Amino acid sequence: MTRIEGSALTRVFLSYAPGDAARAAEVGRRLRVAGCEVRLESTHIRPGQDFLAIFDQAVANSDAVVILISRSYVAAGAFSRNDWITCTVGRTTPIVPVILDDVDAAYYLGPFETLSVDMLSPDLIDRVIRRVPPARGVTKPSISTWISRLAIGAADEQENPRTALEHPAIWRVPLDSKTYFTGRGDLLDILYREAANSKSAILTHGLTGQGGVGKSRLAAEYAHRFRQDYDVVWWIRSSAQSSMNEDIAQLGQELGVWAPHDSSWRDAGPRVREWLETTDSRWLLVFDDVDEPASVQRALPSKGHGHVLITARNPSKVPANARRVYVDVLPDKAAVDFLLARTGSEDGTGAHKVARELGNLALALEQASAYISATGVSFEDYLKRVGTYRRRSSRQLAQHPRLRRLSDEQRASVVLLAACTLSVDAVMERDPWSRNLLEYFVFLETSPIELDLLRELEPALNISAGPLRSLSRYALIEFAADESVVVHPLVQQVVRSQMSAERQDLVRRHLLHWMELSFPEQADDRRYWRTCGSLAPHAASILQQTTGDDSLTAQLVLHRLGKYLFSRGDTRSSLLYLQRAASAVLQSDSSPRDISDVLLNDLAVVWADEGDWAQAVQVGVDIFQRRLSRVSSTTIDGPLVAFANNLAAALADSGRLGDADSLYQSLHSTLKVATAMSPEVFAALVTARHNWATVLDELGKLDNAESVYREVLNDKHLVYGSAHPETIVSLLGLAQVLRRRGDCTGALSLAENAFAGAGRALGEYHPLTVSALDVLAAVSDDMGDAAASFVFAERAYGRRRDAVGAQHPSTIEALYILAGITRRAGDVGRAENLFEHLVELLRESLGPKHPKTVGAVRELALLRDEGAYRVMSRTRRLVETMRSHDDDDPALSSTRRRLFLDQVEVLD
Repeated sequence: MTRIEGSALTRVFLSYAPGDAARAAEVGRRLRVAGCEVRLESTHIRPGQDFLAIFDQAVANSDAVVILISRSYVAAGAFSRNDWITCTVGRTTPIVPVILDDVDAAYYLGPFETLSVDMLSPDLIDRVIRRVPPARGVTKPSISTWISRLAIGAADEQENPRTALEHPAIWRVPLDSKTYFTGRGDLLDILYREAANSKSAILTHGLTGQGGVGKSRLAAEYAHRFRQDYDVVWWIRSSAQSSMNEDIAQLGQELGVWAPHDSSWRDAGPRVREWLETTDSRWLLVFDDVDEPASVQRALPSKGHGHVLITARNPSKVPANARRVYVDVLPDKAAVDFLLARTGSEDGTGAHKVARELGNLALALEQASAYISATGVSFEDYLKRVGTYRRRSSRQLAQHPRLRRLSDEQRASVVLLAACTLSVDAVMERDPWSRNLLEYFVFLETSPIELDLLRELEPALNISAGPLRSLSRYALIEFAADESVVVHPLVQQVVRSQMSAERQDLVRRHLLHWMELSFPEQADDRRYWRTCGSLAPHAASILQQTTGDDSLTAQLVLHRLGKYLFSRGDTRSSLLYLQRAASAVLQSDSSPRDISDVLLNDLAVVWADEGDWAQAVQVGVDIFQRRLSRVSSTTIDGPLVAFANNLAAALADSGRLGDADSLYQSLHSTLKVATAMSPEVFAALVTARHNWATVLDELGKLDNAESVYREVLNDKHLVYGSAHPETIVSLLGLAQVLRRRGDCTGALSLAENAFAGAGRALGEYHPLTVSALDVLAAVSDDMGDAAASFVFAERAYGRRRDAVGAQHPSTIEALYILAGITRRAGDVGRAENLFEHLVELLRESLGPKHPKTVGAVRELALLRDEGAYRVMSRTRRLVETMRSHDDDDPALSSTRRRLFLDQVEVLD
């Protein structure tokens, strides 16, 4: 900040309303005591005056500007929060509103950084007004300001329609409240009355109507005006699924039920919904610009103390359970009152003509009042100018062969096109850079655009405070409190329609290039999520309006956006962008191969996560074929081998064994084991061939499986040795193949070698050692050696139980095998005990209805029936023997025989 040369005094311009002279003098005295040179001036900013010009004059010869906000000042309705930000953006001179009365500063000035004090102390003045100048070279503008509450002789006799109310603890509404908001009192009353008197736990209102009537503005005004009735107020962008997910996740973070570092967006929705359903707090959710009602329906809580507002142009976009509220154009009187209040004019007749010319459309009226205020023209002059533009727009639309009569929507488009184009031309005449900046805005997301992001475009766009202020003065953009701007979607649509195809293509290409440079390449890294989250909506908007993806820049942005959305848990949106990028890559001959492979691999990962293995595998096949075509006959490509192995495993897991076999054959015929091969490549290739043998085994191609297994074993013996785990794995695989071929002797020999080698090298409890016991038990069972089979199976079960616990899946499987072997050995009693224990474990670990539990219960029942049948058969044979005995047989007395037969009759 600049000081008076040779003095420590700070020059302060003190502005106040005409009725506040006495209190202004007291504030001035306190400022002088604190070391300020004060210039007092009674300033009554009337509606329609150039708010920015007045502040420019005040700032020109001052180090700070202090404005006393009183009830009389507010009653004039001459400013809005957007006006305040327009004046402060890009300035280093502090502009300090001082609240004299009990005025609702949050309503009129928005959620600025607020300093609540009872009195202006010298220390406060030093910190807020007599600020230390910024460091040299720092030119970053700031739109934040300080608000001091000063109680000096408040005028109690004046009626204040609003009380000083703070925002709820959890609050986000990007659109401001307007001090000159008018014409919607009946709708606001309906929304509030129905919410207050609703007998249902949650009331949902759907605000519908044509574009430009002010649906979003009505929802924002409701949130501002009745915020004291809610503990949580949250605005959710709903035009795209990714934006909705992000806003809901941010709400979860504010509520403390979700943290970005330990879960994804898909976890945030259920947690937020559960909190809203169970809390005693009152909450308000606004779903703005809904495009997919099903997504909103999934996000809505089913119970709780809440109110939901939904805005949508088409009534069909509103969920069926919502109460629809149609938002029409403004009534005649409300439209006229708005123009008079906003411009400060008293020409009611002229205002009525302008309102009628613009069809009472709220957005067009806002454009008109801003134009009149900025240029100082009369209503009559504005009518002439906008009429010329409207006739031109109507002629353009009438040239369409299918349009004989304009619909209400088309007439509204003509009105907006005329009003907006008139304002754009006026801005361009005053500041040509403003139009360039606006043309870039119209391809970005309509949600708040952070100025920090826009500053990164400064080398190309020459962004400065001047163009931003000009656009704001003409209501083409609106500032929000969090250093961002909002552009109405219809304004975007109008500006785009006035751009040539060449100009649109140039702007899109420049924005894509900027997005490529700004969007982090490691988009799935948590460290870059904040940057990605700010850029993602705008990247999606640019890509949505880009007709071709053949450029590498578009493919890179699509890829990074898809990676980011997948890392946040939004698989559905991620697939849209990754598929689009993959389609462009596969059709392009200029895309770098390494980038293409990474992109396709990420797409396969997302498909697999979604559970669609067929799609994932197909993408993998495309990658393999592309990479295989680049491998010469003398080249050993280690990464390709590893990728092919993983792909073939995915094919096998999805049941496509034949495709897996074909892929392995292609790999085997292309890449051969070489003596000079690196250990890494050798390991990858041998592993792939081992897995190929497994696939051949499952396909029943036992001869081929045996041949591949023996080749693999020879290679492993040479490199690893006989006791290496890799060698033992292949030994066991070959043993299983020989067993299925009926060569039990050969299988038994291989299994014994594997068991001995694993026991010596790895220990008796190693999984491979226990797996060798499983193979020995199975081979012995096939050979009819029940005793040996039981011993091996019992030992395998006992070691698994001791190593990993009785309820581990592998232990339960071993118990099942042991029970089956025991049953086949004829030991029904022991088998029944083992099956009973198995059923008990399965019920505890998997539940009584799990298929494995049901199967074990069925086998136990069959086993019991089998045991009972054997007992009955032995009993009947004994009965026949007893009956055949002679009564004089001394071996059995008649009494004992009679008693036994009685018991047998009971058994029968």
